[in-house]
Amino acid sequence: MNAFADMLEVLHADPNIGVDAVYMRAPAAGIAVRASLSHPSDQLPGLGAVGVRAGSITADVLGSQLGGLVPKRADTLTIGAITYRVEDVERDPLGITFRLTLAP
Repeated sequence: MNAFADMLEVLHADPNIGVDAVYMRAPAAGIAVRASLSHPSDQLPGLGAVGVRAGSITADVLGSQLGGLVPKRADTLTIGAITYRVEDVERDPLGITFRLTLAP
């Protein structure tokens, strides 16, 4: 593991930044992960064009927590009692995290 991966592990573990979630691809069992959530600025009213993804959120998930699974569209991420559908997946340039665009 490199310094960036170590730093992201610490940030996701911080209760002020990361939240417990369950990543799932049917019919397999869910995988417990920590996710860092955000609302992209290009989707907030007044800060850019509001597109078809308005109201969605993004979640950064560490690839190391997915056990080799590469996220794809239509998978789900459950946070608390809310299950979100994965609409888009983007891997960071270093291959450490996946940024998931989620829809309720």
